[in-house]
Amino acid sequence: MQIKYDSIIRNKYHQGFIRPPLIGIVKEVIIHGTAGGGTLGWMRSGGRAEQYYKGIALFHYLIERDGTIWEVIDPERWVYHSCRGGKDRNSIGIEMENTTRDNSGEYNEEQYLSLFWLIFEELMGRFPDIGVLMSHKRAWQKNSNGRYWKECPGTGFDWAKLEAFMNDNSISFAHDPNYESYWNVRKS
Repeated sequence: MQIKYDSIIRNKYHQGFIRPPLIGIVKEVIIHGTAGGGTLGWMRSGGRAEQYYKGIALFHYLIERDGTIWEVIDPERWVYHSCRGGKDRNSIGIEMENTTRDNSGEYNEEQYLSLFWLIFEELMGRFPDIGVLMSHKRAWQKNSNGRYWKECPGTGFDWAKLEAFMNDNSISFAHDPNYESYWNVRKS
């Protein structure tokens, strides 16, 4: 597998903020869904330009429907990708292209293969302190009604595939079945 690098979005909008030493150690990977938008072409043509210029709504990687992995922002830098403010300093955001507006569409095998390779081979090799995998939905706070603000990466994401991959590849983890999160993720 390989990663393609997009310089158009970086040069056009925001290159990301410098991760502060010690404070900005990458510990989390947050999985997102594009909810119908968020394709590379859509971003390049303007997408959410008013937010992109501020380093908001950007993410580090985009996995297209055919499994192509694009690095949009250098993972050595951070951006506001999960709406958690400064907590994003410790995380990397991966967007999975989803054609439905509510992220209910299923992700395909090519996307899962790319996602697993990106997380477990590329990112965990580069950032050994990564120990948490979570959904954007889980990363968000609940609203006043006790509900999460949005379904992301959505109901089309098969968390059982992730767990099966980790089991099959001797990757230890702890999982709370009430949440879309895996903690203490470590290769054996």
